[in-house]
Amino acid sequence: GGNGCSDKHGVIVYSLPSASIAITAPNPIRPSADLIVNAVIEHASVINVTAAQRERFTYRWRLYGSAGSALDWPSGTVGVTSPKILVPKQTLLPAESYRVMFEADLTSAYGAAQGLHSVNFTFDTSPTPLVARIAGGTERGVRHGEGVLLDASGSSDPDGTGTATNGFLWSCLGMMANSQTSFGPCPAFIFNGTAGNEINTSSVATVSLNSTHITAGRRFLFCVNYSVSSPSSLS
Repeated sequence: GGNGCSDKHGVIVYSLPSASIAITAPNPIRPSADLIVNAVIEHASVINVTAAQRERFTYRWRLYGSAGSALDWPSGTVGVTSPKILVPKQTLLPAESYRVMFEADLTSAYGAAQGLHSVNFTFDTSPTPLVARIAGGTERGVRHGEGVLLDASGSSDPDGTGTATNGFLWSCLGMMANSQTSFGPCPAFIFNGTAGNEINTSSVATVSLNSTHITAGRRFLFCVNYSVSSPSSLS
């Protein structure tokens, strides 16, 4: 009798189980290579997710630029409705900031309260070094008085940017007298009809010179600096 407690029973209220999601991507991220971003989903140990529940999971990816505006996934992108997304190379710009948002609807296994997830992943792209290339290999021989055409049209920007604003700056070094290893400033060649030992041909990838006024038997080293307006770089 009385108001005493004859038996005791404790109740512990646990938090609702939930999945955890982590975004993985390569580092560095370069526009010159395909980018694969993965959403790694770790399910709660107390939840036995069935195959039928997995089939009802849905996913969505969003891409935002540095200004915060949403960007369309490029044509041909695969995996938009899966935990993996492929961004084809030369889609992103170099030296830019981006944000990827991954949304997962796992309500079939966790219910409405714990089944909706949104995860953000921010990253900066790293420019790929430009590739400067002069046609004809590393060395050639010409007869005294022959014209010489130097062609750097094989130069390229692996990131695929700035193709309309290429820049080519040519310069020359001549082997010093009585030396087989030391080079110094060249004499004033006639580069595309202009005297000097350096010429900026702007967006033109070729430069011509006439060897008539060059001392026979001398060796010369021609160099090209290749650049694009965006990003600003040299090779």
